[in-house]
Amino acid sequence: MFILIIALMVFGPRRLPEIAGKLGRYVAQLRSLSDGLMAEWQREINAATQLEELEQARKDIQEIKEDFKKTGSELSQARKDIDKEAKSIAPPTQPRSPQPKSSAPTTADPKPEEPSQPADAT
Repeated sequence: MFILIIALMVFGPRRLPEIAGKLGRYVAQLRSLSDGLMAEWQREINAATQLEELEQARKDIQEIKEDFKKTGSELSQARKDIDKEAKSIAPPTQPRSPQPKSSAPTTADPKPEEPSQPADAT
């Protein structure tokens, strides 16, 4: 209220409505600019957050990649150790030579004996 009285005394009653209109437009522009800046800052903060999340995901993927490499080399070493143990336990055997076929005919199952005829009991 005090500011209004000072403005009335400085600018006079004829110019006060014109100055109030300009002041209103400036305040509206200032609010619009402020809202735009706040929206831009929020977008930048969101972008920075997304970049941090992407960087963390990249680090996680890199760690998983390193774990896979380590596991792969451990499995390779384990396979080599198993192969070494298998070779030291049992040397490879020579395949058996095939047995020669005999030219003698094989005996077939004997014929079943004919049952003897029972004696008549008359």
